[in-house]
Amino acid sequence: SASELPEAKDTPQVCGKDANGCRLAFDLGKSDIKTVAVKDNEVVYSKETEWDVTNPDPQYHYDAIMAALKIAKEALPRVDAIGGSATGTVSGANEATWCDIFPRSE
Repeated sequence: SASELPEAKDTPQVCGKDANGCRLAFDLGKSDIKTVAVKDNEVVYSKETEWDVTNPDPQYHYDAIMAALKIAKEALPRVDAIGGSATGTVSGANEATWCDIFPRSE
């Protein structure tokens, strides 16, 4: 029962908001790949590139993500960091344990 659970323990962490240097970011959505290039806290490039999440070929997805990042990279003199996000949960074994980007094959 809920009364048997231990007391909640919340430890908020403060994250920095300084994006100095040259950074690339991508977000995998259900219909597009969003890419952003930031140089010293200023967005110098931003684009949404359509992609077909139903394509069963992993190489297609790798190539689409890499192509979008390479175009964004052209807006920067160098790349100091890359960050990415996607909906869902990825395990320590690099397995999507929950993900609503890709449709289920029935």
